[in-house]
Amino acid sequence: MELIIPTTLNEIPLSNFVKWEQSEKSEIDLIQIFCNIPDAKQIPISEYKEIVLLLTDVLNSNPALVKTFKYKDIDFGFIPKLDSITGGEFIDLENYMKEPETWHKAMSILYRPITQRKKNWFDKKEHDFYDIEPYQEAHDFFIDAPAEYYLGATVFFYNLGNDLLNAMTDYSQKILKKQALSNKTLIRSGVGSLALEP
Repeated sequence: MELIIPTTLNEIPLSNFVKWEQSEKSEIDLIQIFCNIPDAKQIPISEYKEIVLLLTDVLNSNPALVKTFKYKDIDFGFIPKLDSITGGEFIDLENYMKEPETWHKAMSILYRPITQRKKNWFDKKEHDFYDIEPYQEAHDFFIDAPAEYYLGATVFFYNLGNDLLNAMTDYSQKILKKQALSNKTLIRSGVGSLALEP
């Protein structure tokens, strides 16, 4: 039996990652799902433990957001302007990200065919700008796309959410400090005191 062990999340189809999420997540499941073999119990114990360690390292890797990629001879790009996402896109994306079996549909909202590339003349390190096709509807095209693309996007949204939460907390604390300082100034100057009656 020849084993092909994925060494990166890019080598794992999203459909296999979904099977993993729906499994009991045992060592047997780990090997059978990600190495595409029917019975991991037939593997010699010395190889078995090594394979488990290798696959665990791959799953524990921290995927980065992949902005553009080529899949099935088509160039895809991540939504270039998140602030211009439509209500329909947002609702569909939120619904499809809830359950593993619809993650590939969420991916079809996040990544769409690139229609035009534009050069970024101001920053040579930054990738080119691009436009993507407008959103029509979610589809099954990405069911076997590399899991890295979807997972990188979810990590991006998780980090974005944390950054926004921290920014809101910092802003709220600044406003409260400013308000407290303003209240002290008003009290010192007598504003808000009750007038004394003769």
